[in-house]
Amino acid sequence: MKRDSRTRATAEASTPYTEPGPWRGFIARQVTGLVLGPFTGMISGFLLLAAGMFLIIAWQVGPQHLVDASRLGKLTGHANGRIVESWVAVDWDPAAMGTSSHWRAFARASPCAVIEYSGDWGAPARLAFCGPRLQFNDMYTLQGVRELSPGVPFTFARDADGFLAPEIRVRPAAREWLATHQPEWPPPSDPPPTDALTALRLDLDCPVEYAIAGWTQPGPVVPLAVDPLHPDDALPAGWVAKRLAQGPNWFAFAVVALVGLLVWTEAMAFVFGGTPRWRFVLMTVLPLAALPYWAEYLPRALQKFDARWASIGADMLADMDPLSVLTASGPDAAVLAHGERLVWKAGSGAYADTFGQFHFTQPIPAPRSADAALAALAASVTAQVQALSEADRMALLGRLERDKKHRLSHAGLPFLPFAAAILRDPQASPELFRAARRFLSEWTTAPTDPLDERDAGYRERVRLWADLATVPVPEIANMTDHYAKLAAELK
Repeated sequence: MKRDSRTRATAEASTPYTEPGPWRGFIARQVTGLVLGPFTGMISGFLLLAAGMFLIIAWQVGPQHLVDASRLGKLTGHANGRIVESWVAVDWDPAAMGTSSHWRAFARASPCAVIEYSGDWGAPARLAFCGPRLQFNDMYTLQGVRELSPGVPFTFARDADGFLAPEIRVRPAAREWLATHQPEWPPPSDPPPTDALTALRLDLDCPVEYAIAGWTQPGPVVPLAVDPLHPDDALPAGWVAKRLAQGPNWFAFAVVALVGLLVWTEAMAFVFGGTPRWRFVLMTVLPLAALPYWAEYLPRALQKFDARWASIGADMLADMDPLSVLTASGPDAAVLAHGERLVWKAGSGAYADTFGQFHFTQPIPAPRSADAALAALAASVTAQVQALSEADRMALLGRLERDKKHRLSHAGLPFLPFAAAILRDPQASPELFRAARRFLSEWTTAPTDPLDERDAGYRERVRLWADLATVPVPEIANMTDHYAKLAAELK
């Protein structure tokens, strides 16, 4: 027994230890990377995002103002630029949506304009400017886009009637997605749109709004500040003035920069902590030299660690003082400069056989307010309708009644005075009277478009509704009596 024990112990002691083979070590490392890779990428992405945001803010509240003052101070020349092309870039990637169908939650909208300007330096030059990226939610209206950035005017092209002809541009893949997917929340219409592209066109089909905006918004002139020595270097004068008026905040810079550097050091320690010290120091210090460009490239860098943090970082950067953003480029390099174009022309869509049947001339001088523009629009409609035959007027009233029944009510407002005048006219034929009565009865029957004080031409809208309270048809007059009281309060 003793001999056997000694023999076994000797044999065990003499058995040499062998290292795992190279293939076994390689496979172990790969398995470890697959298991821990997503976790370490998520932690690294979070730390880098936090550090990057602090350092970007520190740069922007401090040194960035000195850089701007040096660069913008050279723009001492002046020129009046003219908008020759304009659109709203609605940008999102359908591939990033996963299974979601709420595409507006992923879409960001930026107004863009190509501006042409000239001077003593020679041939006219063109530059493109794009404003801040704002969420393209259900409250986003095209007629409400009036500035590229605070102090920098923006407008869309006009059609032959002087109305706005708004345009948005999207990626080809985005347009294809809209055309092949059902709308999540279709606009109220009967029948409802069958795809998201039709729903978008219908939702933004607002001919009266585009008419008012086109007749009241300033023309496509944008004052520019130009470097006399380098005429190709120009920026909107309003944006330049605002940037020069802002000064650095060194106290905020010191506090935010200190926090950012601490988080940045911890992030680098997490990513490169196992490397030689010289490499760790180099990888910590060297990227700080590119800090002025972090706002542009941070989301791309985070993409290599974690796509979710990259997306969050892009949104955070877009929301950080968003209204001051203005990106200059060549016309071909502007956001979605060559994207798919979607254009709205007043009266060419769902309202082609009502509002689209008439032609308008912008009043001279231009209306001084949105209320005056709406009144002029209604007067023009009334004059043109009175020139139609009775049969054509009855057919028009039938189409207006049909639109309201189908909950298409974005073009009927200018037709109210014409229909109300028929009900007051003792010479009107019974057939014409009944057609006008059916239209106005349907127009005043719920659901109706609510009036909002923020609506362009709000006072005139109230007056047009209040005028219906005087027609000799009780069900119409009673339904609009409260508008008459509101109109009296507004006077």
